[in-house]
Amino acid sequence: MSGPLTGAAAIYGKAVQNAAQLAVDEINAAGGLNGIKFKLVAVDDKHDATNVAGNFANLLEKEGMQVSLGTVTTAPGLEFSKLSNEEKVFFLTPSASGDKIPQYDNGFQMCFAD
Repeated sequence: MSGPLTGAAAIYGKAVQNAAQLAVDEINAAGGLNGIKFKLVAVDDKHDATNVAGNFANLLEKEGMQVSLGTVTTAPGLEFSKLSNEEKVFFLTPSASGDKIPQYDNGFQMCFAD
């Protein structure tokens, strides 16, 4: 997941990180999904779109990202949406509300849109 883990919007990123980690722990404790265990990797985008490309590349190349809990806020989410489409990575955002976040077939929004 990519979200603001420091700075003024950190309250949002930390909440998503904590909830996602709880879900991952519960899924893994139950044996995973069809036996596949999950690992949550959280990176700090500081609610700044200029941090997204480096974070995305790191998650994709170093961590082997196959699914992403998108971004937490809209500004970084717009850049993340573009990159995830280029790399064909499925992403889901719990809270980035910008209308153009789910502009490609591989991105989904769980919250209301602006």
